[in-house]
Amino acid sequence: MRRFLGLLLLSALVGCGFHLRSTQGLEILAGNAHVSAGNIYSPLTRELENMLVSQGVDLVPASSAEYTIRILTERTHRRPVATSGDISVAEYELMMTVSFQITDASGAVVLPTTTLVTERIYSFDTESFVGSSEEEEMLSEEMRTDIANRLLRRFASSLISQSS
Repeated sequence: MRRFLGLLLLSALVGCGFHLRSTQGLEILAGNAHVSAGNIYSPLTRELENMLVSQGVDLVPASSAEYTIRILTERTHRRPVATSGDISVAEYELMMTVSFQITDASGAVVLPTTTLVTERIYSFDTESFVGSSEEEEMLSEEMRTDIANRLLRRFASSLISQSS
C-alpha cells in the first residue's frame, strides 16, 4: 500500500509538469557575447560562460561581441543566524549579491544595472567541521548556478523585448 501511495504521489508530481528551473528551453537570441568581470576566473564567471556556451552563444573578445555582460560586483557574505544552548553558532546564512549590466556592440544599454540576490541557511555542526564546510561549498555552488540562471533569463527576456 505504501509503495502504491508513493507511486501515486510521484505520478501526480510528474503529471502536473513540475520541474526544476534551468536554462533548458531558454532561447538566447545572440550569436556571440563577451563576459567582463573584475575576476575573470571567479566560479560565477566560469558558470555563466559555461551556460552561455551550452545555449549556443559563442564567447568572443569584447571588440567583436554583439553583447557584453559586465559583472560589476560579486559579493558573498556569511553570517550567523542562530545559536545553540551553549551560545555557539548553530546556523549560518550565506548570501550572494551580484550586480551586472548588459550592453550591445555600440555600447547602448540593453539591460541597465541590475542586482540579483540569493541566500541559503544551513546548520553548522561543531562536531563535524568538514561536513559543514562541504555543505557550505555545495550551497555556494548552488547559489552561483541560481544567479547565473537568473542573469541569463533576464538577458534572454531583454533581447526578446528588444526585438519586438
